[in-house]
Amino acid sequence: MLELKNISKTYKTKKGVPVQALKDISTSFDDKGMVFVLGKSGSGKSTLLNLIGGIDFADSGEIVINGKSSKDFKMADYDSYRNTYIGFIFQEYNILNDFTVGENMSLALEIQSQKVNKQRVEEILKEVDLEGYADRKPNELSGGQKQRVAIARAIVKAPKIIMADEPTGALDSETGKAIFETLKKLSQDRLVIVVSHDREFAEIYGDRIIELADGEVINDEIKNTQSQDNMTSETGDLSNAANTQQLKKSRLPYNRALAMGVKSMRTNPIRLAITIILCVISFAFFGLADTVASYNTHKATVKSILNNHYDALPIVSDGGGAMSSDIKYLKDKTDIEFNGVVSYGGSSQNLSFVYNRKVKGTNGDDVYYNAALTGYLPADKIINGKKYRLIAGTMPSNSSEIVLSKYTYEQFALGGISLTDGDKTTYIEPEDIATLQSFVENARFQVDSPRGVKEWKVVGVVDTIADPDGRYEQLKPNAKRIIKSKSNYKMLCAECVQYFNYSYHSVGYVAQETYRDMFVECNNKDLLGVYAGGSVTFKNEERRYTNAFNNVLNDASLGSLDIFWADGTARTQLDDDEFVIGSNALAALSNAVDLNKSIDLHYTFFDGIVDLSYQVSLNSVKYKGAVSLHIGACEYAQNVDDEQIDDFKKFINSTIGEEQDEDTRQMLRALALMTCLDNVPNLPSDFEIDYYAKDYSPLQWRILYAGYLMTTIFNFQGFIDNIDGGYVANVVQDGQSGSLIEDKLSEQLYDDILVKLVCENAFMGVEIEFEYGEKTELANSVRIVGIYLDSNASKVDSYVINNVVYERAQDALTPEYAFLIAQMTDDKQVLEALVDLHYGNEDERYNMINSVTFAMAQKSDTFAMLGDVFLYVGLGLAIFSMVLMSNYIAVSISSQKKQIGILRALGARSVDVFAIFYSESLIIAFVNFVVATVSALIANLAINAQIASGFGLQITFMLFGIRQIALIFVLSMGVSLIASLVSIYSITTHKPIDCILNR
Repeated sequence: MLELKNISKTYKTKKGVPVQALKDISTSFDDKGMVFVLGKSGSGKSTLLNLIGGIDFADSGEIVINGKSSKDFKMADYDSYRNTYIGFIFQEYNILNDFTVGENMSLALEIQSQKVNKQRVEEILKEVDLEGYADRKPNELSGGQKQRVAIARAIVKAPKIIMADEPTGALDSETGKAIFETLKKLSQDRLVIVVSHDREFAEIYGDRIIELADGEVINDEIKNTQSQDNMTSETGDLSNAANTQQLKKSRLPYNRALAMGVKSMRTNPIRLAITIILCVISFAFFGLADTVASYNTHKATVKSILNNHYDALPIVSDGGGAMSSDIKYLKDKTDIEFNGVVSYGGSSQNLSFVYNRKVKGTNGDDVYYNAALTGYLPADKIINGKKYRLIAGTMPSNSSEIVLSKYTYEQFALGGISLTDGDKTTYIEPEDIATLQSFVENARFQVDSPRGVKEWKVVGVVDTIADPDGRYEQLKPNAKRIIKSKSNYKMLCAECVQYFNYSYHSVGYVAQETYRDMFVECNNKDLLGVYAGGSVTFKNEERRYTNAFNNVLNDASLGSLDIFWADGTARTQLDDDEFVIGSNALAALSNAVDLNKSIDLHYTFFDGIVDLSYQVSLNSVKYKGAVSLHIGACEYAQNVDDEQIDDFKKFINSTIGEEQDEDTRQMLRALALMTCLDNVPNLPSDFEIDYYAKDYSPLQWRILYAGYLMTTIFNFQGFIDNIDGGYVANVVQDGQSGSLIEDKLSEQLYDDILVKLVCENAFMGVEIEFEYGEKTELANSVRIVGIYLDSNASKVDSYVINNVVYERAQDALTPEYAFLIAQMTDDKQVLEALVDLHYGNEDERYNMINSVTFAMAQKSDTFAMLGDVFLYVGLGLAIFSMVLMSNYIAVSISSQKKQIGILRALGARSVDVFAIFYSESLIIAFVNFVVATVSALIANLAINAQIASGFGLQITFMLFGIRQIALIFVLSMGVSLIASLVSIYSITTHKPIDCILNR
């Protein structure tokens, strides 16, 4: 079964001197019997035993066990060899003192993956005369009893070979005899190899005696002839070589490893406590450091807003104020219906208090009461069916009635009301409106509006639940100041102003129709487009000309305008390089660059008698000019019906009279000639006008009528001051005014002037630069493809452009609303969407206005900067924890080095040893995790509480949650694993005998 071939072993002393313990030993052993190995100290007998037992390794040679050579063995094979074949009985017993007798024996079985059978344990103990000792601890036993326990542990797993090293060396002769009797009995069915210095016992009990001296076999005596029959020769083949046995890998159950790990923790409780305390501090701080390092403004804001239980949700766009489009956008994003607060703005919001000192704060600051209405909302949308209810009066029903909040009522009740009517000022004293009922009966107040002074009649008071938690109470007039810190007090003041200005508390509630009218009144928008004041620059290489514009229109306006298209093709949308301009704006550019083109126009009227030729430029188009008047007057007078001419005759005859002097008639004829006939070189004979004639021909009357229309249009009444102005006014009122002529102008005239002059000649390929607010859009080689007629003052200097520029122009618009407001949502997902918009990019940002976002804006940057510092601190602490744990495990392993050697001798593999000490490490890690997590959580709450007390808000900067708990867990377990691996790796590379002997 067992054969040694040319085994040699050399040791080095501490001084480095080599000592050869075994020299080329070759021998073999039967599969049963009791073999004694004798020799003096230093002869090599214990070394031989250790090599056979696989707890030490030869320098050369091989051990063959059931046909398998040790030359092929790795460390794991030696572990399996010991586990399968070898049972060790050590001189020093080497039983585990932390375990009972039964547990020591059970451990040997468990390593072999055998199920522990208590009955089997008791039977083995009975064999070694220790019946009933299973529950005894080793410290309760005598030396002989401990040696018997060692024997019982060796034989309980039924090994093929029992190795006994000086089993009776520390025992008296009687006890020694009993031990050898036990071993002799065991040798009947297995091989027992005993290292001893006692020849007497060897002669009595030995079946074979091998003597060593200086590392060599000097005598090999077989005392039992039966053993000789089983051997072919000293170094021949083994008789049972065919009876091989598969090597068994050890597998220590985890519950046993855990139990041993727990017991191991008792070895150095002080070091254990210090390690746990320092690791807990490190892990807890790491968790807090990660909390700071992973600070997320979005999540912190959502959490803080939910904690503070706000009732309102005020929002403004990133540029300030808000538009109707913002209401729709937020509705699509969040499904919240926001209401726009309409405001006159500026000082027009101020309330007319009499005694302002009574509404000022303790330090003279106008803080708690804002003395103003920040805007107006429709009462039916806010009050009916909502959380806010009327506590006095009724809802508003007409354009002069208003409902105010209880917060605003308190200001009037303190300060009274002043009303101005011209130079006269009247007062409503505070005592006249001291109660809610008297307030709704007597209160009136005035504000400035775009249309002048607006007077409101208060008809109701609504309770909007202002400052429900009393946060701003100390800012009320005559209140006691609680916050001592000057900076914190200033922050509270700024926050208070923000809270009341952007809320339901500082607005007036009006009827729905009134609200709509106020929207139009406050915004004064062109119905065709959007007001966005800016400028447009026309330029070429030589000159540039900039002109202001008032409105930016988009393609949707094309169908609403009277447009002359350059190519005659109407469009429903414009390409990026196409541009449409108003005629008045176009005329204003008459001196721009090199664009003052001109064309010749030729018209004839009155059967060719009047022949008008004009050279028309952009300048002459500006206000419809002389061209428009001349051509329009002649065209109108030529085509008017006879009845109007008869009326004109009557007017002239009644005004001038038959007896009027020659000067008057000459003046009348001169006016007609000046306006119509000055360009006619050859007058027809029938047009010779007799100054003293009482009548003219029909054609002459029409020409005179054209001249008269011209004089009234140019307001030349000063030339005919003897004409009754009142009667002229009646004529104008009857429709014969310049406006009538403008309405009747020929489309052909505008086709000629605008299309031919401008579209075809003036602006082809000219660069146009738009500027609105801080935005500039440069469009190269823009084509003017159309002109629309400005007939309404609200559209003067307006431009239709493509949608791309229109969208960009929105940034420069005057906001329609002061802010948007809605009831606060408790839907976390919706709130997260709003917070994302609050911190969104420049093109999609809506600012939530509350004390949380105000506080976040003050401190978020500082907190985020601290996060970077804390991240590195946390990593440093993680490394420190790893070193700390590694040191503890290393010390723990070092203190139990002998125990590790014993376990290895029993057949335990490195992985079993790792399982034991990693179990110990895991227990410590779990304790660290739990205590560190609880500590970090408590510290997190304390820090948040401290921050909150500084702000007076439930501000949650520190979001300690699942991430941090998971990180502490991973760190604890990871440090434990790495520390155990590093520490155990070195010890498991040691030979078992070195561990046992602490070498």
